[in-house]
Amino acid sequence: MKYPLVPLVNDLTFSFLVFWLGLPVALLLFLLIVWFRFLLSQESEENESDLAKRRRAPASEPVLPEPILV
Repeated sequence: MKYPLVPLVNDLTFSFLVFWLGLPVALLLFLLIVWFRFLLSQESEENESDLAKRRRAPASEPVLPEPILV
């Protein structure tokens, strides 16, 4: 028996397979977008807090940039 008696993909099963194979890809894409937006918002909040610290510093004291830790 070379071929299965019932083909896996036909007119009835095509949309079903596309849905169940595309659903995990769509969910992963959605989660990646949410995660990247969260990371970008975290970085912008840190930048805003640095700017706020610099604005509150008295004019007599020089404001030095924070060292970059690698």
